Amino acid sequence: LRLWSGAHFPIPGSIFCSSEECWTEARKRVPKSLRRDFDTFTILVHWRLWKERNARIFQQEAATVERVVDLIIEDLRSWKAAGCIVAI
Repeated sequence: LRLWSGAHFPIPGSIFCSSEECWTEARKRVPKSLRRDFDTFTILVHWRLWKERNARIFQQEAATVERVVDLIIEDLRSWKAAGCIVAI
């Protein structure tokens, strides 16, 4: 997603305790004019991961990592087309 979006935000790793901490630390590095887009981007990624988690648990269906990334990109493009994201 970093390559696709052209954004250079930090990747969660062992230095972060939670995705919330990663989000807030990464957000500090984003110019104020792009923070709304960054927040939308982050929320959409988490939402798609949550949907994948539910599909795995409740429908016993698992998508590949590549498919989940493709779905995230589709979501982002839809939100951009709707005017909810400007820069991505």
